[in-house]
This record gives sequence, structure tokens and C-alpha cells, in this order.
Amino acid sequence: MMSLPLQQRSLIELSGVSVRRKTVRTLLVALILVAAPLAACSSTPPCEQDTTAFVMSQEFVKRQLRSPSTADFPLINASGVSVSRFTNDDGRCAFTVRGYVDAQNGFGATVRQNYTVMLAPDSNGTDWSLLGITM
Repeated sequence: MMSLPLQQRSLIELSGVSVRRKTVRTLLVALILVAAPLAACSSTPPCEQDTTAFVMSQEFVKRQLRSPSTADFPLINASGVSVSRFTNDDGRCAFTVRGYVDAQNGFGATVRQNYTVMLAPDSNGTDWSLLGITM
């Protein structure tokens, strides 16, 4: 087995340490970038998730449409859109979302439909239940 001179061996060892440090640093940055948004989402109490309630209401509305892929919803701050909180019969928070959707009907014409959706999050705020929908 051939032995490398001390200078070459030190350079090889130092470059290996440098690569390992870069790899560890890259992995730590990636972990922080992935974990931070997840922590922020889960830290919001379910009763303060007005925007999530708005987005989830759209999913429930799409299930009622003839052509859900054509659904075009307004932004949460648009005129004619409201999100309000209330306490459900079992004491949990719930939401009423009122809005509208532009989507194609069975004849291919785009029509606007107003809707009201009542929905509630579970205790973690990850799963949502439809309490009622009017279109």
C-alpha cells in the first residue's frame, strides 16, 4: 500500500471535512425550510383559521358543481365574500362562509352561483366537516 505525503493527506482529509460540513449545513437549512411552515400552520388555533375555512368551503362547493375544474372563486377580500365564526352545538368553533363561484353548467355556459357553507375544523384544525351547504 502506497503512503501519501503528509501535505497531500491533510488536503484530502480537510476537503472531506469541508464536504461533510457543507452537506450537514445544507441538510439543516432544508430541514428548517420544511419544518418552519409546518410549525406555523399547526400553531394557528382552529378558531382563528378564517382563510383556511374559506379555502375549505371552496372544496365543498366544488363537489356540488357539474364541472368543478372550471370553478373560478373570488379572493377572500372581494365584495360579496364573508367569513364569520360561531359556536357549534357541541361547543366547538365553526364557520359560515358566503361567496360565489363562476363555473360552467351542464350546457357549457359559465354561470355565477352564490353559496353559503357552514363548516367546522377538528380539534387540530387539519380535518374539516361540512355542516351545511346552500347553493
